[in-house]
This record gives sequence, C-alpha cells and structure tokens, in this order.
Amino acid sequence: MGMLTETYIHIPGVSIRAEKTIHAGGVCDWNRFLEAPPRLHPRLCNIVRNALPESLSALRAKDISFFSSRLPPAEHWRLLKDFSYSSACLDIETTGCSPYNSKITVVGVFANGRYYAFTSDSDVETAAEFLSRFAILVTYNGKRFDVPFLVHKLGWRFLDDMVQVDIMYLCRRLGLKGGLKGVELGLGIERPAEVRGLDGYDAVQLYHRYLQGERDAFDKLIEYNRCDVENLLRVFEAVYPALRLGVIGGGIQNRASR
Repeated sequence: MGMLTETYIHIPGVSIRAEKTIHAGGVCDWNRFLEAPPRLHPRLCNIVRNALPESLSALRAKDISFFSSRLPPAEHWRLLKDFSYSSACLDIETTGCSPYNSKITVVGVFANGRYYAFTSDSDVETAAEFLSRFAILVTYNGKRFDVPFLVHKLGWRFLDDMVQVDIMYLCRRLGLKGGLKGVELGLGIERPAEVRGLDGYDAVQLYHRYLQGERDAFDKLIEYNRCDVENLLRVFEAVYPALRLGVIGGGIQNRASR
C-alpha cells in the first residue's frame, strides 16, 4: 500500500494544515484513526470519522476518480503506489520542440513492468488505444511538452482526462532541478554505457542518422527512450520517502535520499 490511507485532504473540510494536525497527533492510517482517534477539535474529528468509511470503500472498489476528483492536482502523486496497476509512464522523442514543424519519432510507454515503443504511424494509433486503458499518466515535464505535443499533433485529447503526475514538479519541491538526466545523476541513477550522456539533441541526431541508413542509430534511440520512460518510476521511488515525510511530518527535505 502507498500513502493514500495516510491522506486526509481529499475529505471536504480538511485542509493541509488540518491534515498535518492529524499526523502530529500520532495517527496516520485511516483504520488507526477509526480505532483510536487523536485529540482533535471535535468538529474536525467528526468530519474525518464520518468520511473515512466512504474512503475505505472507494479504495476497496479501486475507484481512482473518487480520490483524483477530491485531491488537488499537485497531490495526485499520492495515488501512484495504490493505483500502480492503472498507471502508465510516457515519454516521446521528436525531431524538434514545436508540434507545428516537428515529427514524433518514438512514443515510449512503460506500464505494469514492461516497456513499449511505438514508432510507425500505425503503431501510434495502437499507442493511443493502449494508453487510454490507464487512469494515471506519469511524465517528466510532460504537462508542458509531451502532452501538449501529442494533443496538438495527433489529437490525443483523452490525455487531458487522465490523472497526470509530472515528476519534474515533485523533484523541484525537493530542490532537484533541471532535466531528467541531471536529476538521475543527482539521485545516483545510472544509465547503460551505450546511452549514458545522451540528451534530446542527440536523440534527434540519432533519428536523422537512421534515415540515412544507420539501423543501429534507431536501436540506440529506442534504448535512449526506454531509459527515459523506465527511469521515471526509479526517480519517483527515490524521492517518495522525502515527499511522504513532507506530508506526515518532518517537513519537506531539501534533497531526496539517495
């Protein structure tokens, strides 16, 4: 289980400050709250106690929308561990930054422990159908790049209806700034030697080399994308303890634990 059962701000009338008061009372878990509520203002205690049975029922029913519609978007990361089976990591490779004059070369997806690379036009349609099965979309800077690019270029408006967890903003909370590769280095996450040190510019060049007949260049592009996508969860796992600590007590740490 993740930390959803330690979350209270989805309950109407419970602010982040009130949630911290609950945790400060030594109670984090919903079941423990129902068994032995902490000392709280009677009104707050009643609000939480009356709401928790519905939350427990929604969790048992795997009702993601119950929680996503009640949590602030910036806190949707709290859903990831409890609903990992309905989460998909996404990263795209393109020939440029603008969807108006650039092409998508790879749509990479990592879901349920497996990597999928969609490359041709027909594959891209398959990718849309595949991604639409999931409720949570995990990206790095995807809210500003990947998702708008796919919506504009391919009309994938269903992405806007998914719960979006952008790892970049979680890292920034902890003082981890910059691109994905820089964050990985800061957390001690290494890539295979063949793609270590490559960046977005190199990915574009690999695609152009492939068009010129270098098949190995395309294989390297796919490996580069695979690392981009799979490392999203590795980064999340690395920063999760600090994020959780920032919720249940102790405050946000400046750096995530390595």
